[in-house]
Amino acid sequence: MSCTPPRSPACPRPSRPAVLASLLLTAALLGGTGPASAAYTPGIQWLETARPADVDAALARARQDNKPLFLYWGAQWCPPCQHLRSTLFVREDFRMLAREFIAVHIDGDLPGAQRLGERFRVRGYPSMLLLSPQGEELTRLPGELDAALYVNALRSVLGGSAARSPSRPVRAVLTDALDGRDLPVHEWRQLAWYAWDSDDRVLAPGAARADVLARLARACPAGLRASQTRLLLRAVAAAAQPQRGRLLTDEALREAAGAALLRLLGDGGSAREHMDLVTQEAPLLLQALTAAGSPQRRQLQQVWEQAARRLAGDATLSRTDRLGALQVRVDLAGLDRLRGEADVSAALREEIRQLVAQVAREAGEPAERQSVIPTAARLLADAGLTAEAQALLTAELPRSLAPHFLMGQLARLAQTQGRSAEALRWSRQAWESARGPATRLQWGSSHLGLLIDSSPEDGEAIEQLAGSILAELGRQPDVYHERNVRELARMASRLRTWQAGIADGPARLERLAAALQPVCEQQRAGSPPRRQCEALLAPRPQP
Repeated sequence: MSCTPPRSPACPRPSRPAVLASLLLTAALLGGTGPASAAYTPGIQWLETARPADVDAALARARQDNKPLFLYWGAQWCPPCQHLRSTLFVREDFRMLAREFIAVHIDGDLPGAQRLGERFRVRGYPSMLLLSPQGEELTRLPGELDAALYVNALRSVLGGSAARSPSRPVRAVLTDALDGRDLPVHEWRQLAWYAWDSDDRVLAPGAARADVLARLARACPAGLRASQTRLLLRAVAAAAQPQRGRLLTDEALREAAGAALLRLLGDGGSAREHMDLVTQEAPLLLQALTAAGSPQRRQLQQVWEQAARRLAGDATLSRTDRLGALQVRVDLAGLDRLRGEADVSAALREEIRQLVAQVAREAGEPAERQSVIPTAARLLADAGLTAEAQALLTAELPRSLAPHFLMGQLARLAQTQGRSAEALRWSRQAWESARGPATRLQWGSSHLGLLIDSSPEDGEAIEQLAGSILAELGRQPDVYHERNVRELARMASRLRTWQAGIADGPARLERLAAALQPVCEQQRAGSPPRRQCEALLAPRPQP
């Protein structure tokens, strides 16, 4: 799961002089002025930057030291990012692994970060890539894995096979696998634990991904059950996305994946190993593999419910992961029901209340709370406990690392209950308190969409808000990249639809096109990005 805009044993710290000396040494080795810091997570020397020159220097150092480069792209407001920060990056075994690579942390809200996101083809927060010393992608790992399993997956790529053979770029591994060549065990794991759902441009474009994954699952040796199962279920998820809610037509794939899924859910260790699939893909996989009302669906739901119960009760899991297991039970309870029908039992609601109260009480670090509280609020709301979700979010605002994210949740809760004025108030506060160009665009665009939905006749207010968002973005350097491009396209689409329904719409759109021009002019005249940007709000010929 990756963050999207609103609509995812402690070790002793070195002394302050030692830290300072280490930072100065790292900066000198990199030969740049970008900050190198252990502040993001103690015990790891992160290069914290959004400057392409600093990343180039880090790659040069990786070649010099013959070490891979670990690139982490995240954002402070992003709950899955803070979950990583509070569970994975603080682990002693991860810190030990960090000695084997150069660690680079890119905050997506720093100027220049979206250009780097485009360069490394990362879309959502968090994204984590491991690059060879030559800059080739060894893997990109999903951020939803249990921290211990993530360390194992990363160690597998870093260490290679038992013979300590060097890890190969993932593209070369994929080519050999599809060509029928024998692969060592660690390379099958490299493919199976690759973050396929966050990759639509590197190994397999979206339309081809399901076929690629199915071919890999068929080629994977039967003895490597964990890798084969993961590839099978990823293939089903990829095939089901375009036709969400419908039965998969490939009967052979459906039968193989269904049998593998039953085995996985029935085994506690396997369910935990593939917890990201168990807790995030339940409705998608169930609807793809079984027909509504069929005995197969009922059986799979029952086994899934039991697996989710075990995970929710596993005190060795993180608080966020335990909440996620309860979320699965809510999702399963609502499957195949009409909207508005009673689906969450009183007993399950009470379990949710108790676990939410426990994790909210026990989570102490700000990073962990930024992961736990939004997750808990969504769980409460989906279970029909909207007032309790609102109370939880409101109480958390004064201590939150990113209150605008919680305000966005409060806006959506109010909107779903038909309280438009309240939703607009929270949405505006979220936009006004957001920080960083990419985040301000995302939350501003979200607020604009809400305003259009609630007051489409208020052309003056809508144009003024859209103009303010565009003017602010135009004052930022080099912003027409990655997430900003996609958000501007969504915003432009909303504005085009809106203006078509009002008398003075074309004139308002023309003025907004002029407000967008400073953003477009950051790109070279005549270049594809420049033409794409200028076309967003340009007048179109009438049919």
